[in-house]
Amino acid sequence: MAVEFRSTNENMIVFDKIESSLDDLFKAYSGKFLNTVEPFTTIDPTLENITKFFFTLVEKQILPMHAQLNKIELGESPMRFYYVTRDDMSGE
Repeated sequence: MAVEFRSTNENMIVFDKIESSLDDLFKAYSGKFLNTVEPFTTIDPTLENITKFFFTLVEKQILPMHAQLNKIELGESPMRFYYVTRDDMSGE
């Protein structure tokens, strides 16, 4: 996973704080079959759906740290990646 974000104020973003926060966030999904974890018990866990869901999840997580998510990119193999941008999600 790769994320691209920007500051929502003039202060410096502490990357370690965001990285630690995202590590904590993704513990609920790490090492599990996604189709057994909400919301993927009802949503097909395709790369596209996972990426869109994680965009929303990450956005909510980093917002209190004065950061705005611009892009998230997920890969299921070295040759297969999918990304979602803020513009993509604006119509959702």
